[in-house]
This record gives sequence, structure tokens and C-alpha cells, in this order.
Amino acid sequence: MVVLLCCCFMNKKNFKRLLIAEIVIFVSILIYFILQVKYNSVIEFNASDYEETSGKNAKYLILEDGRILEYFDFGEQENYENVIVLNHGGLVSGYSTQAKDIDDILKENKLRAISPTLPGFGFSDRDENLTLNSFAKDIVFLLNHLNILPSDTNSDNSDNADNNICVCGFSFGSMTSLAVGNELIKNSFPIRSLALLGAPTHILDNTDLNYEINQRFENATFIQRVMMYIMDFRFPIIQRYTSFILSYLLHHHADDFVNLIEFANPVLNTNEEDQKNLQGIAVDLSRSVSRNYLAIHDFTNLGYSTVDLDFDKINDKINKIIISSGKYDKNAPPEMQLKLYKLLPNSDFIEYNDAHMHIVDAFYDIIPTFCK
Repeated sequence: MVVLLCCCFMNKKNFKRLLIAEIVIFVSILIYFILQVKYNSVIEFNASDYEETSGKNAKYLILEDGRILEYFDFGEQENYENVIVLNHGGLVSGYSTQAKDIDDILKENKLRAISPTLPGFGFSDRDENLTLNSFAKDIVFLLNHLNILPSDTNSDNSDNADNNICVCGFSFGSMTSLAVGNELIKNSFPIRSLALLGAPTHILDNTDLNYEINQRFENATFIQRVMMYIMDFRFPIIQRYTSFILSYLLHHHADDFVNLIEFANPVLNTNEEDQKNLQGIAVDLSRSVSRNYLAIHDFTNLGYSTVDLDFDKINDKINKIIISSGKYDKNAPPEMQLKLYKLLPNSDFIEYNDAHMHIVDAFYDIIPTFCK
């Protein structure tokens, strides 16, 4: 901090920026230690809260490196015809994919759903070297463990070898789904269909995770702005401090952050069902950041990381690809989906007269024929 303060006076050109950085560092560290003393460095999460949000569908797998991977296994469990991998959005867990009456709909369509939780969130252990490609490998390992994939790609010796995998991603989970599809293809495993619902494609070209923040949230409340600016703050030296602060804010003010997903959306304001879905996401969000105070740090870095994808093979090997977009979506606007559509020209593009939560309606629209 002393060095940075000296730089402020030595570098007149960037004086204002460096001074702001100095103030942010000081305030962040001060708040961090206040919270550390008051809350003993741990954001408490009661067992009763865990039982309420996890339920009987939560399961756990020890990965090859000793980490625990949380996943949710629901839908048809015995007489399923296909398996669908559901990848959750940013900052939440696999629990968030169990919206509405999804379990009944999955059973009606004889689908078994597997929804893994991103490392560092929920009850999945943190991966210090987390990338979308590494998470995709975790998911393929999980599918192998559950005997869903054939152990020999040249034979049908698995109980479910003839049941091709379907992969669906919600919001940031769409990028996870692309990585999973890529990993399955690379290992010659079958994948029948891929759905990318409301995909924020900034990760494809490393553009700003919170692009045009002032334009997107010009009417946001103070605490909403604090949350987003902390997420966008890219000074590595204090990321651990700002991440702790935001994790605390998300845990105790999840509703404020979740409302940013659909901020200033006139369509949502009259849709009670979407409001209920957002409330469910807020509960899961509070749970998801409760164990790892570096969760925001990891997620932000993931948003700026690179991902190895072979779009030509994805476009060629997967029979059915669906891309959905919300006309009023400020979190992942239509231009992002159109960018993805150009990379995957064999896909079907669907636009909804809604914002980011169109992903729920899109899922229910596609599910009857998605894995057929």
C-alpha cells in the first residue's frame, strides 16, 4: 500500500486511478478484517438450510485428486431412456436446476437428470486450477462413475450404452455444456443433443465479464452496484479480500444480486412464476457461496480464462443443437447468442420475448423432443 501511495505522487498521469486503487485496497482490507473478527472468517450456514436447499437428490463423489464433487441426481431413476446433463448458471449450484415441477416432467419423458456443482460452490470442493475444461473432465469422470458412459467406446458394454447423452446449460452453464460436449467428443463418447440457453459468450474472446456495467445497471441500487464493481475489480493483490466481502454480501443479500439478472425488465415485473424462480435462485446463491470465501475470485477468473473448444467438431458431431436468447436480456444479450450461432451454423436459434429468465421457459419448451 505504501509503494502504491508513492506511485500516486510519482505518476501524475495516472494519479487519480492509482489513488482510487489505494483507497479501494485500504477500505477492502479494513472491511475484510472487521468481518474476519466479527464472523470468524466463516460465513455460517445452518444444517437446516442445507437440508432445505439440497434435499434427497444431493449426492457426492470423490474425484481422482481427492476433491469432493457435489451433484444432483433426479428425474426417472429406473426406467429412463436417456440421460440429460444439466449445467447450472453462475454463482449457484446444481440445486438451482430443479425448478418448478421439473422432476415430474423429466419422468414423463423418461429422462434421468444429472446436475453437477461447479468446484468451489455449494458442497463441491474448490479446485485451485479451475477451468471450464477441467470441470468438463470432472463431469465426464462422474458420468463414467455412474456407468452412464460406455467403458469401451467401441462396444456397447454399458447398461446404458445405447442411450446417448443430452447436455443442457442454463446461462453460464451453457459454456460448461460446450466444454462437456467438447470433452465427450474428444473421448469418442456419444452425445445426441446440446442446448445453450442464454449463454454469456464473453469467455470465448475474453471480453469484460461485466461489460457496459453503467449502461446495464444505470438504475441499480447502491448495494447492487457494490456487488458488480467488486466482481469486476481486477487487482489480483486484493482479490482475496474483495472476494470475501462479496461472498458475505451475496450470502446475506442474495435477493439484491439475483434481481440484477432481470433488472429493469418490464416483462418479468408481471410474471409471478419468474419471481418465484428468482427467489429459489436467491436461496441457492446464499448456500452456494457459504463454504468458500474465494468463490467469487474463482468465478471471476473463470470468466476471464480461456477455454479449448473445437467448434467444427461440435457442430459436426452433435445431431441437435439449440441456442436460445431473450430479447430483453441484459445479462447475455441477443448479440452474444448470434455470435454463438455463427460458430455453430447447424444449430436452431430461438428468441423469446423475455429477459434472462427465458431460460426456464426455453427448457420446458424443448424437453419433450430434446433427447429424441
